Amino acid sequence: MGRLTGDPLPRNIDRTYSPDTFRPCPENPTPPRLVTCPLHNTDATDDPDLLPIDQQPIAITSNPRGQIALLTWGEQGQGKIFLLKSDGKHLTTPIELQGAIYPYSLGWVSPDQLAVLVPYPIDTSEEALVYRLPSLDAWPEQGAEPASLYPTGNFFPVKTIFEGHYTTD
Repeated sequence: MGRLTGDPLPRNIDRTYSPDTFRPCPENPTPPRLVTCPLHNTDATDDPDLLPIDQQPIAITSNPRGQIALLTWGEQGQGKIFLLKSDGKHLTTPIELQGAIYPYSLGWVSPDQLAVLVPYPIDTSEEALVYRLPSLDAWPEQGAEPASLYPTGNFFPVKTIFEGHYTTD
């Protein structure tokens, strides 16, 4: 996971300029940079702000405010949500999504609600479970008792879902 910063070069960069034309040096003072952050704990690290080694990243989404949510599976396929903290380098503690076994996609419905696609128990491709997330101020602290969320009771209609498959060939 990482954050892309900077600006791409303008489209007219290949233009030839007159020797009398002022040009910046360097040509692009803020080139694109990808700043990666470690995602998983390893045997050598035990950082509580990183993803536990037993969690498998499944999906990631960003809302218009730039808040990043990461969907993971545990050993039994239980869905959990992590948010990327405002420092852009650390994850919040996980919140378990009740009723979301092997969720495979998510998206923001509003600034504080996530829709999650699950193959079971609703077994339909026309609706997604919706969860209301607590604000970052109310998010469980490190070391607190594990938190869980229940669906709001609303189902979010899904217009179309990609039904193809990916191959590694």
